[in-house]
Amino acid sequence: MLNSAVSRQLIEPREQLKLSIPICVNENDMTRLSKHPLRAVHAITVATVFLIACGEKSEAPPTQLAAKVNNGEISIHQVNFILQGQRIPAEQMPRARKEVMDRLVEQEIVVQQALTDKLDRDPETLQRLEAVRRETLARAYTEKVAAKVGRPDPNEIEAFYKEKSQLFTNRKIFRSNEITINQRPANWADVIKSLEAAKTLNEAIAVLKRNNIELPVVSNVVKASELLPIDLLTAFDKVKVGELVIYPIQQQVIIAEIIEVREAPVTQAQAGPVIEQFIMNQRRTETVRNEMKRLKESSKIALLGEFATATSTTPAAAAAPTTAPTTAPATITATPSVATPIDTKAPAPVAKPTSEADAIANGLKGALK
Repeated sequence: MLNSAVSRQLIEPREQLKLSIPICVNENDMTRLSKHPLRAVHAITVATVFLIACGEKSEAPPTQLAAKVNNGEISIHQVNFILQGQRIPAEQMPRARKEVMDRLVEQEIVVQQALTDKLDRDPETLQRLEAVRRETLARAYTEKVAAKVGRPDPNEIEAFYKEKSQLFTNRKIFRSNEITINQRPANWADVIKSLEAAKTLNEAIAVLKRNNIELPVVSNVVKASELLPIDLLTAFDKVKVGELVIYPIQQQVIIAEIIEVREAPVTQAQAGPVIEQFIMNQRRTETVRNEMKRLKESSKIALLGEFATATSTTPAAAAAPTTAPTTAPATITATPSVATPIDTKAPAPVAKPTSEADAIANGLKGALK
């Protein structure tokens, strides 16, 4: 997965949600549903409490009605809202729509009972509804700002393609037998020092056993260049069949014996749409960050009470965008001629929710099908 330091630039603003009737539902819940309708549709019932604030619904035209439940109605728009933006095969769509409808009926029944019990006046429920409203409004504004970003021109796409040659023209597929260490032991500094002398996976296993670490070997693990940290791509270019490499990925440490390396280039035509989307996402994130900074600088912020002693609240200080602390670049250890050992004094890298490689790798999966 590419440079984790770039991962913060990959917050992809969600598509604007276009709905012709009001629906008081947490957008995060609905987005998860849209990705996994058959599995996550049950979450509709969980979101019922957020529908209570809708109160009386305006009647939908007969052609838009999907169901009537007592005195309430469920519209086609509600079904489409949950299913929109998905990649459901045509043959599975009838089943998906039916399951969504079943859950919406259950939801409507529960909402009606909640209104009968006057839960729409419950203080805690009102707080939760207000929190959802504020989150939705804030997200809507950032999406509006992000939507102003234009597409990159062909020259920019070509330049990115050439700059990241190890992901495209020089892309490789690595096959290996691996051991994954999910948690570094307290004596990790001693373990890694002993592992530096290992030249085969069997020798590495022996070192681990001497330190009371017994882990399974996973055979024939296949990884493409885009699934490796960007910091390691240059080092992996030099790796040969039979070599042992040890490298960190997020909080894990991988010990791998390379058994195959083959070229797998990606053409610019294949990578173009992925690169275009990636550049747009970077620009959207930067645009939103700059707008947030501008808004903070033009706002009067005064923290009170226990928060008054917190970090300076001057506009300049408040305007600085929040970023995760950077970590030292990952390194790779193989034979001494390949690269340097892992820095055992540094803490394990903090896992990032996404990265440049995640975005490009996910895009390439579709492009290379």
